[in-house]
Amino acid sequence: AVPQRVWLSRRFGIAYPNGLPVRDYLESRSAFTQVLDEVNFSGKLLDPLSISFDEYGLSKIRDATGVYYRDGDHLSELGSRVLIGDLLDQIKSD
Repeated sequence: AVPQRVWLSRRFGIAYPNGLPVRDYLESRSAFTQVLDEVNFSGKLLDPLSISFDEYGLSKIRDATGVYYRDGDHLSELGSRVLIGDLLDQIKSD
């Protein structure tokens, strides 16, 4: 799990774990986007892609205040706050 790997990296002085590559994220959501295409979905989706990945194309898993995931797939409270804040900023700018 992400928090465990971050703790281990701090404890033993090794490099922090990297996030998920953007290509893996795109592959994981391809079935979802295919369904949307098939039903001709025309609504607005808030896509976390632009706010969830860093300049190296890896998912953001932590900041100076803590980790964004409580396990491999679920956001922590901090991660939820960060994502919701960024998504609200997206809504306001549209």
